[in-house]
Amino acid sequence: MKRMIITIGRQSGSSGRKVGELLAERLSLPLYGKAELQKIAEGTDDYEEVQAFYEEEPVNSLLYAIAMSQFEQEVGRIPFQRIRELASKESCIIIGRCAGHIFREDPEAVRVFIHADPKIVCRESWSGKDFPRQRQRNFLEDTDSRRASFHKYYTKQEWGLAQDYELCLDSGVLGIEGTVEVLTEYLRFRGFFQGMNEKTYERVIEYLKQQIQEGKLSCGSKIPSERELAASLNLGRNSVREALRTMEHTGMLESRQGKGNFLVNMPQKSLGNVFSMMLLTGQSNYREVSRIRRILEQEAFVQAVRLKNPEVLKRLKAEIKEMQIPEKTAEHDRRFHQELIRAGENQLLVAVMESLSGLCEEEIAHVQKEAKNEDWCQIHEEIVNALEEGNMEKGLKWIRRHYDKIDDTLIF
Repeated sequence: MKRMIITIGRQSGSSGRKVGELLAERLSLPLYGKAELQKIAEGTDDYEEVQAFYEEEPVNSLLYAIAMSQFEQEVGRIPFQRIRELASKESCIIIGRCAGHIFREDPEAVRVFIHADPKIVCRESWSGKDFPRQRQRNFLEDTDSRRASFHKYYTKQEWGLAQDYELCLDSGVLGIEGTVEVLTEYLRFRGFFQGMNEKTYERVIEYLKQQIQEGKLSCGSKIPSERELAASLNLGRNSVREALRTMEHTGMLESRQGKGNFLVNMPQKSLGNVFSMMLLTGQSNYREVSRIRRILEQEAFVQAVRLKNPEVLKRLKAEIKEMQIPEKTAEHDRRFHQELIRAGENQLLVAVMESLSGLCEEEIAHVQKEAKNEDWCQIHEEIVNALEEGNMEKGLKWIRRHYDKIDDTLIF
């Protein structure tokens, strides 16, 4: 994991501190807030000189006027330097203390501001307590006013402006857990997790493979927890967590809230992402997708003829019947081709075809609008008839005709 400095500014009552604590726990990072920084500073020779910064003493207008008359960077120079030195040693999370300003030009810093609607804050922060509503509001406003004065005294900048942060999150809407989730995904987007050791990912996969080979796990099984995997593999929990997230994104795992991670192995999910990106970047197009589907479906049909499964015929005929209803044509056309691919009883074909099918739904719907519904249904009926007769050549001919119609109509 790349080095990072996460600074969190927060509105009073927004649970910014709790967000920081939960994020620190998930990323295995040290957290520095007012108390932690003050404790570190108390052991330094110049603590008395900067004591007001760590204790966040109220700033009056006279002090502010004096500060404005001094050279830029003079006020706060020493505590700012101490915080920079602290962050230079390791990745960390810093709550408040003008940290967003201190690291405003640091490319390894992520400056975050947490806020929430005062109505939500009052309702949740004072739930079950006998505080008048106005007293609650006054407390929040006074706290934010002190923070604004403190920030302006040391930075000469206004506090809480959106343009001073790269990410502003409403914890009243997202909740603490949701805010941390969004933050984590943003860090991944910024590339801070790219440094996650690929060997960690590989070690987790190899460990799970070994568990499967030994009969301890199977598809659908719950895998060991992050803590158990970290202990078994002698890895950090953060590294294991990122490995599991990668496995989830590639369709190997499914995360179920409150229950853990389960081995599911859905290769079509990761394949679909790859194929979709190829289309978006112009590396492929819908005609190529159509041609690959044509090849796969013909192979599945050949195998289905050899297997002669009567249940497959029943399901295909049922889909054609539903397909005749115009508003259901697209849905049951998709199901028809899924059934035909499954009829070949080749799981690799099924995975690849399912990953491709979702890419063409809009284009096939366009073809269906252009074609008469009875003509469209007839093609599918001929494919089923050929399968029932065991006539391989006839079935392949109608599959080709089906995809010819798609290719002739595709506008991409």
